[in-house]
Amino acid sequence: DTDRSRGLGDVYKRQDLSNKTITLFCTSDESGLSDTEKTIQALEQSAPMVKGLYVSKSASKEATSDVKEWVNEIK
Repeated sequence: DTDRSRGLGDVYKRQDLSNKTITLFCTSDESGLSDTEKTIQALEQSAPMVKGLYVSKSASKEATSDVKEWVNEIK
Protein backbone atom coordinates (compact mmCIF):
# COMPACT_ATOMS: atom_id res chain seq x y z
CA ASP A 1 0.00 0.00 0.00
CA THR A 2 2.91 2.39 0.56
CA ASP A 3 3.93 2.10 -3.11
CA ARG A 4 0.32 2.63 -4.18
CA SER A 5 0.03 5.71 -1.93
CA ARG A 6 3.29 7.09 -3.28
CA GLY A 7 2.03 6.61 -6.84
CA LEU A 8 -1.22 8.39 -6.04
CA GLY A 9 0.70 11.25 -4.46
CA ASP A 10 2.69 11.70 -7.67
CA VAL A 11 -0.52 11.90 -9.71
CA TYR A 12 -2.15 14.41 -7.39
CA LYS A 13 0.94 16.63 -7.33
CA ARG A 14 0.63 17.01 -11.11
CA GLN A 15 -3.17 17.39 -11.30
CA ASP A 16 -5.43 20.00 -9.76
CA LEU A 17 -8.55 18.09 -8.82
CA SER A 18 -9.88 20.65 -6.36
CA ASN A 19 -13.65 20.88 -6.65
CA LYS A 20 -13.72 17.90 -9.04
CA THR A 21 -15.75 14.91 -7.91
CA ILE A 22 -13.61 11.80 -7.54
CA THR A 23 -15.22 8.42 -8.07
CA LEU A 24 -13.33 5.15 -7.68
CA PHE A 25 -14.23 1.93 -9.45
CA CYS A 26 -12.04 -1.11 -9.75
CA THR A 27 -12.09 -4.77 -10.62
CA SER A 28 -9.39 -7.01 -9.32
CA ASP A 29 -8.60 -10.49 -8.17
CA GLU A 30 -6.58 -9.04 -5.32
CA SER A 31 -7.09 -6.34 -2.72
CA GLY A 32 -9.88 -4.03 -3.84
CA LEU A 33 -9.86 -0.37 -2.84
CA SER A 34 -8.09 -0.92 0.52
CA ASP A 35 -7.10 2.53 1.87
CA THR A 36 -7.15 4.26 -1.52
CA GLU A 37 -10.20 6.37 -0.67
CA LYS A 38 -8.59 7.64 2.54
CA THR A 39 -5.33 8.37 0.73
CA ILE A 40 -7.06 10.36 -2.01
CA GLN A 41 -9.14 12.31 0.51
CA ALA A 42 -5.96 13.28 2.34
CA LEU A 43 -4.28 14.37 -0.91
CA GLU A 44 -7.29 16.21 -2.39
CA GLN A 45 -9.17 17.61 0.58
CA SER A 46 -11.19 20.08 -1.52
CA ALA A 47 -12.44 17.42 -3.94
CA PRO A 48 -15.74 15.74 -3.11
CA MET A 49 -15.49 11.97 -3.07
CA VAL A 50 -18.24 9.55 -4.04
CA LYS A 51 -18.30 6.12 -2.41
CA GLY A 52 -16.31 3.84 -4.68
CA LEU A 53 -17.21 0.39 -5.93
CA TYR A 54 -14.99 -2.67 -5.97
CA VAL A 55 -15.98 -5.76 -7.93
CA SER A 56 -13.86 -8.85 -7.42
CA LYS A 57 -12.74 -10.65 -10.55
CA SER A 58 -14.59 -13.78 -9.47
CA ALA A 59 -17.87 -11.87 -9.08
CA SER A 60 -17.58 -9.67 -12.17
CA LYS A 61 -20.01 -11.65 -14.32
CA GLU A 62 -22.69 -11.42 -11.64
CA ALA A 63 -22.06 -7.76 -10.78
CA THR A 64 -24.10 -6.11 -13.54
CA SER A 65 -27.01 -5.19 -11.30
CA ASP A 66 -24.67 -3.94 -8.55
CA VAL A 67 -22.83 -1.71 -11.01
CA LYS A 68 -26.08 -0.33 -12.47
CA GLU A 69 -27.40 0.39 -8.97
CA TRP A 70 -24.13 2.11 -7.97
CA VAL A 71 -24.11 4.25 -11.13
CA ASN A 72 -27.68 5.34 -10.47
CA GLU A 73 -26.75 6.26 -6.88
CA ILE A 74 -23.84 8.47 -7.93
CA LYS A 75 -25.58 10.33 -10.76
